[in-house]
Amino acid sequence: MEHRALNLLDLRQAACQNLSSTYIQLGLAAGATQLVDTEGFTACVSSLRHPICNFALDLDLNPWACTRLAELAVDHESLCVYHGPADKPVHAAELLERSGFQNAYRLAIMVAEGRPSSEVIDIQKVEDDVERMSLARFMSDQFFGRQRDSFRKRIAEATAGARGLDLYEVLTGRQRVAGVMLADESMMGLYNLCVHPGFRGLGWGVSTVQAVLGLAYELRKNVTLQCEAKLEVWYRHLGFETIGSIEVYNLAEKRRAVIIQEKQP
Repeated sequence: MEHRALNLLDLRQAACQNLSSTYIQLGLAAGATQLVDTEGFTACVSSLRHPICNFALDLDLNPWACTRLAELAVDHESLCVYHGPADKPVHAAELLERSGFQNAYRLAIMVAEGRPSSEVIDIQKVEDDVERMSLARFMSDQFFGRQRDSFRKRIAEATAGARGLDLYEVLTGRQRVAGVMLADESMMGLYNLCVHPGFRGLGWGVSTVQAVLGLAYELRKNVTLQCEAKLEVWYRHLGFETIGSIEVYNLAEKRRAVIIQEKQP
């Protein structure tokens, strides 16, 4: 697979750039009160206790930057640090662990080349503000069904309000079947794919991804996504390849307690 003539390093950098841009747009739209762009990392922080607007990425770490990250994590308990293959230095993971961060989970970075699609499903870009909010609420309810309604509403408002991100819906008649968010940078990012519970197991997820690959083919772009390990096989069947991983870190409670104690007069 040629992936539009990009080598592995270029693919990883483009995928990480797409992820960074997407997360920052969502974080700011979700109410991040501060964008911290400092030596060693970029971070969004907010009073909302959720990683959607409390995270750090684009790492170029040194001991000072790790100390600053730990302090941010104390002030914002849900802050996550995303460490990808394009980050520096090569021993960034070791620096994080020395500073009291622990690996929480891993996301696979996957890429597929856009290709012609024979799908005839009705996939539509949603541009009207009211319809964007309706679709965003649909996706928020699927992903965060166990959260409070006020939280799901805020996530929906952030998704709808991030105007740099395209929202698409799949319809059968007047019934909304699926939704997906696309970030169209140098590489198309596929995020928040969800299918209505009543239509799962019927191939709508497969058809939606194939339709997205068709859109990418028309734009002469590759498609990237990040997923949990349990979904890698499913995406491989659709033509995606794993090219790396995002390692997600949070601050260990033991280290948090030490920092809090050190801050006390």
